[in-house]
Amino acid sequence: MNKVTETIRGYKIKSRKGLSHWDALLEEWMLCIERYTRVRYGDQPYAYNERANIGLLAAAAWRCGRTAIEETRAIKGYFNKPKWTGRIDLWIGDDKEEELIESKFKWLPINSPKDADLIISLTMKEALADAKKSAGIYKNDGVRSLGIGFFPVYLKSRHKNKINEMILKSVNEAQLYPYHAIAWCFPKEARNEITEQKNLLPGIIMVINNTKYS
Repeated sequence: MNKVTETIRGYKIKSRKGLSHWDALLEEWMLCIERYTRVRYGDQPYAYNERANIGLLAAAAWRCGRTAIEETRAIKGYFNKPKWTGRIDLWIGDDKEEELIESKFKWLPINSPKDADLIISLTMKEALADAKKSAGIYKNDGVRSLGIGFFPVYLKSRHKNKINEMILKSVNEAQLYPYHAIAWCFPKEARNEITEQKNLLPGIIMVINNTKYS
């Protein structure tokens, strides 16, 4: 049986995709998940819903010196087309730049690569479609619209003895998707909690794409 010894976490940011400044934010995002899971004795914050994950990302933004607010108003539409006032899932910004974020939440089967690939692709397509409704009205390079997918992973508890290797495999498979940035966090405290449905919910993978390059 695999022994749980440490949290499995990490991130990658591709160059020239407008996300080079996300290093600190992704580090804090992972730390927020780890701390909550430790304080709540194995409870998984990423497993609740999309809003809970937006809250974690907002908390990470504040912790790394940026500002953030959820469900804020924004002007939507496409350039040279009629506009309307709507809401975005999350706004993150500072004195120099701001990001308008639309997100989606979808469960990812850890032991079904084909299903996982399709889920990531379709979910990111939806997130980017929403984000582009805000992206099209700005010409300022200091404003970005991002589509983000939150993908908590699950597997049946009968596979518990292979959980570490399955986590690493799922992270590698997720990186086959054409991401601009990707991050993952599998807290050691969360790896032994079994749900009523006999599932393990060991962690989450987050995928970020910039509409400008999508």
